[in-house]
Amino acid sequence: MRSRPRPRRQRPSPASAPASAEPRLTSRQAIAYTAAALIFAAIHLLFAAVPLSLPLGNGLSFQVAPGLVVPLFMGLIGGPVAGLWVGLAGRFLGDLLAGAGVNGVGLLYTGVLGLIAGLGYRRPGRYRTLRGLLRAGLWVFLAAAGAGLAGGLANYLSLPAHDAAAAINEALSSAITAVLTGWLLLPALLALRREG
Repeated sequence: MRSRPRPRRQRPSPASAPASAEPRLTSRQAIAYTAAALIFAAIHLLFAAVPLSLPLGNGLSFQVAPGLVVPLFMGLIGGPVAGLWVGLAGRFLGDLLAGAGVNGVGLLYTGVLGLIAGLGYRRPGRYRTLRGLLRAGLWVFLAAAGAGLAGGLANYLSLPAHDAAAAINEALSSAITAVLTGWLLLPALLALRREG
């Protein structure tokens, strides 16, 4: 009697994995997230040493902070964890290297900025169309609004005598800075990502 070969068991594909399975962080992703955090820290350090601020009137200002595009970008192409990690780690390292001490409100602001941008996560190829870029712009706006709100609330709670006007001005200035920075620089980064 001749034995028949056993059929090979096939491993389940990731698409058929149960929904409750947690996604694993690969070493490639961890390296990319850490590199992005280091880039953010370097840009933050550079612009913390020479702060540039443009007054907009009524106590509002636009601060030139091109580093904010890094957690926005990583959130959009890597997801909420990537945006949160890059925002927190990059700001923490940038503040430490600048010698200014760690700014808790700034950490909260950049972490929330990357986290909310990450909620709009899509594969990078999906940003090739105008519709995809407009969707990214919408997530930048939502992330800036959420981070501005979180930073403003933290500022309000940390200021002596709970100065609401100063906290609101700071929140609006932070949101304006993130929105304009994201809208100006993010399309270029997404285009570079498509090319690479």
